Amino acid sequence: MKIVKVIAAGWSSGGMAMGDLVDKGILTKKYHCTYYGNTDMGADIVWTNVSKDTIVDNGLEVIYPGESVTWEK
Repeated sequence: MKIVKVIAAGWSSGGMAMGDLVDKGILTKKYHCTYYGNTDMGADIVWTNVSKDTIVDNGLEVIYPGESVTWEK
């Protein structure tokens, strides 16, 4: 297993962020509507680690392969 440390953000120009791991196929990012199905009013973000060998550490939480975390809006 390898550990990748990233910035807890969707995408960033200041270093590798969680969104960069989406581009690399390590994480997926999905929106879960929280206000009557309207994403404009509120949507949680569900990050899922789809890798088999990478642990993601964003400084706030650690996401192991096969696990998901939800950022609530």
